[in-house]
Amino acid sequence: MATRCWLLLWLLLIPSQAALNVGAFGNDELVKRLRSSIFVETAFLEERPAEISCSSLDGPSCLHAMLSDGNVLDGPGVIPERLLHDLGVGPGDFTTAEHWTLESVLRQGQSNQAVESAPLLMGEEARQYLALGRNSTSTGLLHFASASLDQRLPLTFSEGLPKNLVATWDGRWIARDCSFAGQLARLPAPEVGDLALAQSSGAVGQQGQLSVSVELAGSLGYLRFSRPVSVRSLFVHWDVDPSAARALVAGRLGLETAWSSHLDPKQLELEKGWIDIAGDPLVQIDELVFMAAKGLQIGAIQTANAEDMEDEERTVLLLRPVNHAEDLDSEDRPEFRFTLQKLRADAAPFVASIQEVVDHNLRLRSSLPPRALGGPRGDDVPGLLSLRTAQESRELTEESLNFRLAAHHNGNLFSGIYLIDMAAHDANDMLAGFARFPTGVLPEDLRRQLAMEGPDLAETIRQHVRAGGWKRSTPTRLPHEGSEEAVKKYMTAKKQQTSFDLVSAAMIYISHNSGFN
Repeated sequence: MATRCWLLLWLLLIPSQAALNVGAFGNDELVKRLRSSIFVETAFLEERPAEISCSSLDGPSCLHAMLSDGNVLDGPGVIPERLLHDLGVGPGDFTTAEHWTLESVLRQGQSNQAVESAPLLMGEEARQYLALGRNSTSTGLLHFASASLDQRLPLTFSEGLPKNLVATWDGRWIARDCSFAGQLARLPAPEVGDLALAQSSGAVGQQGQLSVSVELAGSLGYLRFSRPVSVRSLFVHWDVDPSAARALVAGRLGLETAWSSHLDPKQLELEKGWIDIAGDPLVQIDELVFMAAKGLQIGAIQTANAEDMEDEERTVLLLRPVNHAEDLDSEDRPEFRFTLQKLRADAAPFVASIQEVVDHNLRLRSSLPPRALGGPRGDDVPGLLSLRTAQESRELTEESLNFRLAAHHNGNLFSGIYLIDMAAHDANDMLAGFARFPTGVLPEDLRRQLAMEGPDLAETIRQHVRAGGWKRSTPTRLPHEGSEEAVKKYMTAKKQQTSFDLVSAAMIYISHNSGFN
């Protein structure tokens, strides 16, 4: 049975059947416009080898391009056949949408702008947006080389970040010597992407050895940024008792959760060293939450943030690979899908249009970026569940299935779903009940904080539930240019959310240590 590589367009917007890739007689300007409206992350691109040869799989367009000194990729199709041949497929072994299907999707996306509230990037506007975003983006590598060992990290510690970006630490964060693993891990240099099409306006920090980390000495901790950033990588090491509760690390933008990652100490392989647990690298956050993560060490954090540019959220049609479990006996090829992805200006250096891929003669690769520092692409990291690992269709074992179920449960707790249950009970009684759990079930630091906030927290929960959540007039993110009243409403809501996190963390520990999770 012939192997097949399907480029599936998830047409949730309009019903359509996949059809042949656009042929050689398509309108050149229309093809370029569509190519400029479809994007791929630079993490899935690489330089094409200098020596290029053509085979029977490539068709006559490849030979014609070589003989005419043209671009080898600039052949028939919105997604050129040569680009797909890089994945090992030949003519007829793939499908994409026709001209009119892609055009219809783009038009449908435009008509849904009022609903999505994020305009769709297309054609020339997309090219201009990418150019401006790349020129206005600064990258940084937050590290702890100058931190005093075995001392609490200062409230603000921003070494390696751009000057306009301040990192604030909430919780008990202690600087540690992380040379325990023997040979020191080598940190990547801050850059604008795995394959930079344009240099960022500034990169801070240098490639070096990871020798000092910060350890969370409590059950709940935060890292907040003075302005929204995209977290490109978040390198951590977690050496705790395998029976410990599963940790949750989440990125928030204001009051809303952008992504979350989960760690299972029972499955983590410590020999992998430092692992990258960052979530979606294309979305912005201004807060990292570390819940039920006592003992977690952070080695370094790569960030990107845009300056001097209107930070308007946009929507792009993104070509994204979905990796399947490695099976030597399987003939399945990597699967690529089109998805609608929201992004802001600081993501511009990390995406490229198909037209740019053609113009720069780049090659598509389907393996996921490495999760272990210095590890190979596509390497599995047991015990880590995040946006990208969840994209992989791996064979589930009983242990990994239990992990996924627990992660789903913890995610619901983190989102505050427990507040609905509290609405049907006396919040005072439920919070007071936490004190009756032994220390082995509920950590002492959470017990103390809950006892301090008990009465006020119960009333806050009742008011929040009665209002049906945050009031409509409450901004979901810090209104930098808003009124004093708007800022006050946001800060009040943010303080309440931090109090709710105490309850979420307590319930994660109780669920795990009582055998319910």
